[in-house]
Amino acid sequence: MTCSDSRVSPEAIFDLNLGEAFVIRNAGNVAEIETLSSIAYAVDTLEIDLIVVLGHSNCGAIQGAISQQNFPEPLNRVINTIRGRINGEKDNYQATLKI
Repeated sequence: MTCSDSRVSPEAIFDLNLGEAFVIRNAGNVAEIETLSSIAYAVDTLEIDLIVVLGHSNCGAIQGAISQQNFPEPLNRVINTIRGRINGEKDNYQATLKI
């Protein structure tokens, strides 16, 4: 799983060919039911035996959560989920580590 905002392909990081990794991207690496269902599919059906959650610096979703700005739905739902997990952190790096 990797953030939608990341500019680097997981295949490039792990020296894989396209199609060799089952990659799930979503804003801020939030594991809501849709993402968890995709992970379950990968494990149960495709028999994936390694799950990597790949974050990055300067994540837009984390910055949005820190900003206390309101966003339109459904983005606001993701931002509020992140806010609930960063415990009021105001620093992007510290907030990212705590998720």
